[in-house]
Amino acid sequence: MSQLPGVSLEEIIKKIHEEIENRKKIEVDQVTALYETGTLKKVITVDIQQSLVQKTLYKFYKIPIVGYLLRAFVMILRLPVIINGLGEVNVTVHKKFDQYNLDIAEMKVVSTRHEQRFIAQEHKLIGHDHLIMGHEQTLMEYDQKFVAMEKMLTGMHTNLVRHGKKFGELDQLIDSKADKQAIEDEINETLRQVKDQKLNILDMQRRLMFLLEETRKRFPEPMGAEQIQNILKEEEHILDSQYLFFEDQFRGSRSDIKERQMAYLPYLEKAKERIGPFSILDIGCGRGEWLELVKEKGYSAKGIDLNKIITEQCQKIGLDVHNGDAIRYLREQKANSIGVITGFHLVEHLPLKTLITLFDESLRALKPGGMVIFETPNPENIIVGTCNFYLDPTHKNPLPPPTLKFMIESRGFNQVEILRLSPLNYFKFENEDSEMKHIAHRFNMAQDYSVIAIKS
Repeated sequence: MSQLPGVSLEEIIKKIHEEIENRKKIEVDQVTALYETGTLKKVITVDIQQSLVQKTLYKFYKIPIVGYLLRAFVMILRLPVIINGLGEVNVTVHKKFDQYNLDIAEMKVVSTRHEQRFIAQEHKLIGHDHLIMGHEQTLMEYDQKFVAMEKMLTGMHTNLVRHGKKFGELDQLIDSKADKQAIEDEINETLRQVKDQKLNILDMQRRLMFLLEETRKRFPEPMGAEQIQNILKEEEHILDSQYLFFEDQFRGSRSDIKERQMAYLPYLEKAKERIGPFSILDIGCGRGEWLELVKEKGYSAKGIDLNKIITEQCQKIGLDVHNGDAIRYLREQKANSIGVITGFHLVEHLPLKTLITLFDESLRALKPGGMVIFETPNPENIIVGTCNFYLDPTHKNPLPPPTLKFMIESRGFNQVEILRLSPLNYFKFENEDSEMKHIAHRFNMAQDYSVIAIKS
């Protein structure tokens, strides 16, 4: 049993029992003293002493022999009164002892409660001991991790210094033993920037080599129209790497995008039931999240994108992606040859005539029963329609759901469905009866929507 500060539990219980015994002894002594001092005798004989008969009899007590006999006779007469008085005393004493027993029982209960509390406190102290040991173990593990991290970062220090101020700030974080997450975030951000710079350098080298090659072809003959056209085409890709960095910054992580796009998998299953095995063409495939997802699910999928850097990145991770113009690619495909055509955040980049041509060529290339899915930002959401849509400077204009639905129906598609996705949930509004409910809904509703249509 644990020791409390100063006095042990056994000593407290011993003192309680000693106090109980002392109280019992004091009460018994008081009753005995009361009887011996004649107080009880006075109580028993008070009525007899006050009576005239007692006074008269007292005179006869002095007569020899007769007085003794009379005393004996009176004692016999008083015997019931004495017995009654003794009975009352006995009852009183028993009541006192009963009360003492109740007090003792109560004190035992209190003592038991205290003992239980002491035991509970002991268990809490044991629990705290275990908790402290666990915290100490965790701190030791963190210390070991920090030591290992210090060794790793010390080895990286020579290379990090070359990258200037950010690596200097990271050095300070390491020296001050900043938390692990902050260090990891700083390292990841720095590595991402290094990777982006590397891509920029590679892209610039590729263009310089191309321009040098075209310039070399010019000599000694004048530059031809084909060479000029090739140079102009290459100029269109100057910002390819910058747009890849833009998507990494604002589009979201690959895992987030794939999780959102899982909402379309049931539609692919329905298409498979309608037309059997099919191929998927993803137009403007970007970083290839959708192609990666459907490939994991066992579908045959191909992507096409104008951005050469993005195309190369997709090819490096094993995706079937081609660099080129989507309209031209669709026109090269046989009629009724593709099962599903998709385009995520594509239609808002296209002029109206190009958009109409995209719908027409998609309808021609699709199998009967085939399907198109075009996802775009949802301008019904106030934040998207007034701000977030314009984060991408290559966006032309927002397309409200009724507008896009009308356009695709007018080009021959049927069973058109609007699927709203990724609610923003900007703020909570619990008052269902308020007129502000509709406005709150406009802030919280889906950030994106898709138009899904089928070729009859």
